[in-house]
Amino acid sequence: MNPYEELDVSRDATTEEIKQRYRTLAQLHHPDKGGDEETFKRIKLAYEILSDFIRRKEYDKTGKTHPTRDIRNEALEIIAQMLFRIVPNFDPVQDNLIDIMTDEVLKMKEDLGTNVGICNKHLENVNKVIERLTIKTEDENLLLNFLQKQVDNRKQENIDFARRMEVCEIIISILKDYNYGLSILASPQGLEP
Repeated sequence: MNPYEELDVSRDATTEEIKQRYRTLAQLHHPDKGGDEETFKRIKLAYEILSDFIRRKEYDKTGKTHPTRDIRNEALEIIAQMLFRIVPNFDPVQDNLIDIMTDEVLKMKEDLGTNVGICNKHLENVNKVIERLTIKTEDENLLLNFLQKQVDNRKQENIDFARRMEVCEIIISILKDYNYGLSILASPQGLEP
């Protein structure tokens, strides 16, 4: 979905223009006024993306939209927790806040990658056992039931790992927009004391 096309606004539309266009389209397509519910949902999502500075910037960079802010909120919560944990013991002159935070997120991603590998190995082994396991009687195959539950659990873990990896990517994307420390202007007047 292209939120600009959904709202029929240009990429350089102001927040006020986007808001005004959303109001017009929402009134026109609202289900309570005889409009199509799916069209209304798309218009609402487009507005949510374009009216949120961070989501709009992300869409402009990647062309991707996220149907909900849950994952972004999760990323922002982690950033807040990192700041509250790092800053009290932080040397603001010697240390680089953005580098420290980025390193932590990269370590999280590395740990997630390790966990995915372990989970996939477990899943592979369980599937091999399931292929080889037979029951001698007509009774319920209890072992197969237990193993299938493990398969389901490992699949859910992989979904959770993928989500957490996406959260890490969002955090890294946000942190890339920041510098820490003094910046010297490139112009000659910026070099004067």
